[in-house]
Amino acid sequence: MQKQIIALIFGIFLSTTSFFIVVPLIPLMVSQFKDQQNAEVWSGAVLGVSFFVSALATPIWGTLASKYGARLILMRAAFGLFITYLLTPFAQTYPQLFALRCVNGLMAGFVPAALGLITAASNQERLGKTLSVVSMAQAVGSLCGPAAGGMIAAYFGLKSTIIFASASMFLAGLLIVFFVSDLDVPTKNTVQDVKPSPPHHGMNPMACKGV
Repeated sequence: MQKQIIALIFGIFLSTTSFFIVVPLIPLMVSQFKDQQNAEVWSGAVLGVSFFVSALATPIWGTLASKYGARLILMRAAFGLFITYLLTPFAQTYPQLFALRCVNGLMAGFVPAALGLITAASNQERLGKTLSVVSMAQAVGSLCGPAAGGMIAAYFGLKSTIIFASASMFLAGLLIVFFVSDLDVPTKNTVQDVKPSPPHHGMNPMACKGV
């Protein structure tokens, strides 16, 4: 059980880091396209569309997670984002990048599914502490992502940087495959018996929605 929680927290860190590696580089990708007509409009569109699609898709993935288990949704998100990030640096036009960002939003949902499994796997007495560690993993990921992305891009270029983010999501997927399983939550941990926890203001809403 403890290994599963550690794997999920590390997966959240990798997912958040990769997200914050890719997002700041999108406007730079747009600026390098040959056609610069309406570049500012396209830059905003390709950044925002993934969050819009993610907001529409989240209820669907939540329903499927309840029916088929959160582990399957985690693997879908991890490997789906791996493929999407891998293809992103090869986009040559605004429509291609826009389409990939749409798929990115559709594939998102790793962090919410991981949080659900962490909550189910944790002892109620330690749930607050566990969620604090999750919050810290997201915060560290949101700090490491732009810093790592900037350094890698400076030495190896945008394409290699986004491929690095893709590899991070592949590693997160492997963690789910080998260390995580769906849980039959004991009665004492059901929603009816769990007292509501105070909000964890350290959670990054952007990271939760976009990854």
